[in-house]
Amino acid sequence: MRSILRDNSRVLITAGVFLVFFWIYISSMPPAFNSDDSPATLTAFYTLGIQHPPGYPLNTMIGKIFLMFPAGTEPFRANLSAVFFGVLSAFMIYLLFTAAAGKSARCAAAGFFAAGVFLLGNTVWLQFMNAKGSIYALNAFLTVSLLWALVMARGSAKYLYLAAFLAGLSMCNHWTSTVVLGPGLFFYMGYLFYEKKISLKNISYAAVFFAAGLSVYLFVFIRSAAGPAYAWGDIRTFEDFKWLFSRSQYAAIETKHTLGHTADLLSYYIKNIFTFEYPFGAAVLFFTGVYYGLKKRTAETLFFIISYLSVVISVASFATPPENTQWLIKPYLASSNIYPALFAGFAVLMIPEIKGIYGKIAVPAAAGFVLLLLAFVNNPGYSRYFIGYDYGKNITRTIEKESLVFAEGDMNVGAVLYESLVKKEDFVPVASVVFLYDWYRSQLLRNYGGKIKLRARTGNMREEIENTVMLNRTKGVYYTTVYTEDWVKNLSPEPAGVLNRIIISDRPLVVSDNLLKIYSFRGIADNSSDYDEFTERLVLQNYATAYFKLGDILRLNKNFAAAVVMYEKGSVFYVSDGVYTNLGLCHYFMGNLSETERAWKKSIEYNPNSALNMTNMAHLYIAKNDRKTAMEYVRRALEIAPDDAKAIELHRALR
Repeated sequence: MRSILRDNSRVLITAGVFLVFFWIYISSMPPAFNSDDSPATLTAFYTLGIQHPPGYPLNTMIGKIFLMFPAGTEPFRANLSAVFFGVLSAFMIYLLFTAAAGKSARCAAAGFFAAGVFLLGNTVWLQFMNAKGSIYALNAFLTVSLLWALVMARGSAKYLYLAAFLAGLSMCNHWTSTVVLGPGLFFYMGYLFYEKKISLKNISYAAVFFAAGLSVYLFVFIRSAAGPAYAWGDIRTFEDFKWLFSRSQYAAIETKHTLGHTADLLSYYIKNIFTFEYPFGAAVLFFTGVYYGLKKRTAETLFFIISYLSVVISVASFATPPENTQWLIKPYLASSNIYPALFAGFAVLMIPEIKGIYGKIAVPAAAGFVLLLLAFVNNPGYSRYFIGYDYGKNITRTIEKESLVFAEGDMNVGAVLYESLVKKEDFVPVASVVFLYDWYRSQLLRNYGGKIKLRARTGNMREEIENTVMLNRTKGVYYTTVYTEDWVKNLSPEPAGVLNRIIISDRPLVVSDNLLKIYSFRGIADNSSDYDEFTERLVLQNYATAYFKLGDILRLNKNFAAAVVMYEKGSVFYVSDGVYTNLGLCHYFMGNLSETERAWKKSIEYNPNSALNMTNMAHLYIAKNDRKTAMEYVRRALEIAPDDAKAIELHRALR
């Protein structure tokens, strides 16, 4: 009887702990989508379509089920899928930990701690509560479930079949994250085989279960045959499937990866996990946990270490983000936080058992304090986050009905797809990056019929866009502020809010921020939301660019006072050395040398390695008749760029 009561109380405690975790996530979850791929992911859920390579069929089907939830908006329901699998991942971490470490109350408490450390990590928390993050949350759930099933195979070989099935399913969600687990999986399977826990017969049967899980990929053939409104490809043949599955579209980017990129990304990861992911020295717990695990649970700890290193090194060895955007790898590495969380649990077990009532309270209290600290520091605070949603709405406020909107950039493409295909706004979104594919052009004609005219494909992107603009010139044609220069070089873009309007006629250029004045800036203007890197890069910089372009036009037309207003408005959203350089130029030509100095010093703060910033300051001090200080800046410019022509010329003039 006492054993039954103890078991029941543990079940209630476990349920209570994870309900608290679920409440924490729900209370911080955004009511709309984040400023990333989330609107495109949500559009795939809604249309039961095929997401960008490698397609994510399992995630799409599960997302569609969550959209049937009878409460909240579509973005809320899509976000709920991420929360659900995020918390479920943490529960599986608890089960994995107790399977590896033991079933005692002490091990259970350490398992709760490990689950909390995982859920309250910065990247995991941010990603596991938005539609795009549902891919990573599902990946984490399948990964930790796979690890758990393999550890459980110590007691019964039948768990190997479950592990194989889960591996197949995981391949249908984010296969690149599954494949990199290979070294760890083969190590532990080798250990189980050596210990005679599994046999070759078990492994051969497991291959059948793996194939059963992998069969979910048949979805892409079935849906392609139905002609969904949103699909990244028309998958009819094996070659079509190979293109989608192998992510051929990204090959050109990934082949540019160098060892320098790998070293840079590994350095970034190490710095991030110690100072941002788990601050205040919390990451030290991982090292002590590894020591304890190797001492007490050697095989399982080696399994976790090998899997962890395989994931991190693989991402660092293939990802090739643009310069100064190393943070782009963080979502891919969300599931890697499983392993530090497990090591943190082992660290708790290392604490000597203290006798008496104080001993029973001390360790849980210390662990609880660490979790509260992580919750306080890492909470994204997105419960009133509308920035991404409002950005899409602001695009629709900019355009006329039946307009064409060419879009580049993840958030831009996702936002126009969502507004058109989910919210049924009356315009035609064109994703430029796939505009040369026949399947995409057929999709456009199928979705929008007579609202867009297309010529026969030429194979040249610039010609395709120009031809389409001319064919549809009787209606509004727009392009996002993010664009490939070569594709639009012969067009005449005019700033129009967060878009560029393509002008066919020779009418005078209109310079106005009236469109921006009717936009919604919830969470930005009132500072009610924090900003992650995706929000800053994919939304805030676009708002800033809209103002900066107006400022550039006014500055080039010598309307310096009006240009200053635009630059200052844009600086509310985003600042860089470039905007301060231009702001300083305006003040310089208006004779406001003190304001010029303030702006150009700010420019140097943002980019101290720019020779241009230094020579600008030299010109300023020449205007102030301070040749000595001017020469100091010239020398700094020559240190940065010894061949800089302007710096050399100034150096000769000042000698």
